[in-house]
Amino acid sequence: MKAAGFSINIISLMALSLAVGLLIDDAIVVRENIFRRMELGEDPKTAAIKGTKEVQLAVIATTLAVISVFAPVAFASGMIGRFLTQFGLTICFAMAISLFDALTIAPMLSCYLASRKAHTPVKSSWRILSVFTYSQILLARYYERLLRFTFRHPLSVLLISFCVFLVSTVSLKKVPFTFMPEIDNGQIVVTFELPPGTNLDAMNRIGAQADAIIRANKDVEKTVLTVGGTNGEPYKADIFVQLVPSKMRSQKTSSVKNALRDQLNAVAQANPKIVNSDPGGNQHSRSH
Repeated sequence: MKAAGFSINIISLMALSLAVGLLIDDAIVVRENIFRRMELGEDPKTAAIKGTKEVQLAVIATTLAVISVFAPVAFASGMIGRFLTQFGLTICFAMAISLFDALTIAPMLSCYLASRKAHTPVKSSWRILSVFTYSQILLARYYERLLRFTFRHPLSVLLISFCVFLVSTVSLKKVPFTFMPEIDNGQIVVTFELPPGTNLDAMNRIGAQADAIIRANKDVEKTVLTVGGTNGEPYKADIFVQLVPSKMRSQKTSSVKNALRDQLNAVAQANPKIVNSDPGGNQHSRSH
């Protein structure tokens, strides 16, 4: 990070905090395999050498997969890129060091500091641990059967995977997508705009009519009608709508908005638009 000119800031610290969970994965895979071979009777040095060789390809692949995800983030353009450059590269730096540690330092420490006696399986008298151990053994057996089936019937497995892929792709059509999830804060803003040149009285009549339509809804607690735009345009108006608390109404804010769109067709000449409001509703301080 120092060589790249990065400082310790919120972005880099966030990257490091996220990398903590990723860093231990490589070392766990290597050391667990080493300890497994020691439990089978090998001495620490032999277990460290052979155990690391067995999983080194998987560890490298896992690390490169994580780097391939976060490296493109570091090269984003624009203002977002200026914020995310340190985030993406810091994670890549951490993962590279994690890979180096897993293939060098972790086997060395396991070789010289591990004890064969310390890692010999011991039968526990605790019932909870016995049940957990039995469940792990049972899971390993079923997993072995699954692997054997996969190797014996590769075409069937590929066909099943392809069918699952097709079903998943088709189901995406029914999944709603949104950039920002809508918050059910119970606050709505309805804006109106008549043709330029409309006087204040005409806009006031339209606004009062729309306000009466909105107040007729049982889920509406109060409204604030503002006639006149922020720059004094008499042909504009807006209504701030406060709904009753969510526990007291049967509809979400989005459902109320959809209902209001249909109800406000009576004042369609004013081009009503319904949008979300900020929690404070500061832009609606004037009432008429």
